Amino acid sequence: MREDIAQAVLSMYDAIAKVAQSQLATGHTDQGRRKGITSGQHLMPLAEIIRTDLIKIGFDEDDVFISGKECLLPGWFRPSKSWDLVGMKNNELVCAVELKSISSSFGNNANNRAEEAIGSAFDAAAAYRAKLLGHDQVPPVLGYVMVVRDCPDSRKILHGRHEPANFSIDPAFN
Repeated sequence: MREDIAQAVLSMYDAIAKVAQSQLATGHTDQGRRKGITSGQHLMPLAEIIRTDLIKIGFDEDDVFISGKECLLPGWFRPSKSWDLVGMKNNELVCAVELKSISSSFGNNANNRAEEAIGSAFDAAAAYRAKLLGHDQVPPVLGYVMVVRDCPDSRKILHGRHEPANFSIDPAFN
């Protein structure tokens, strides 16, 4: 792994802890480990690395966004969605990237993140076909970066818990 990416991932935990402390000091608290994650800023160092890499390969720095209204894109099944990084070229959407992390409740969070990733991509593809994301002939690249905390719970294999009554699950999940 690149050293800058490794450092950005490790800094995520410091950012989560700082937000959690700040929330405790102001009397605002979320449930469990959510305290530091709901601020949405803990993955900003990764977004900055991706932005820098896009600029290095030829994007104009004024066309790659990691915050602000430029990251808000129209959807098809919802009015809009805020992406973590948006890259433009000649006023056309080239890429949109979402960054997420899972640090606890791995089974539930993995399901939710999979649904979010598929739903966001499906929504963006429908918006593209409806010409809501510009008129370029080439569809935008959609990215979903997932950082999962490495611990015994995140590596645990779940046996039979999710076996449907009438069908078999894909063997890959076993």
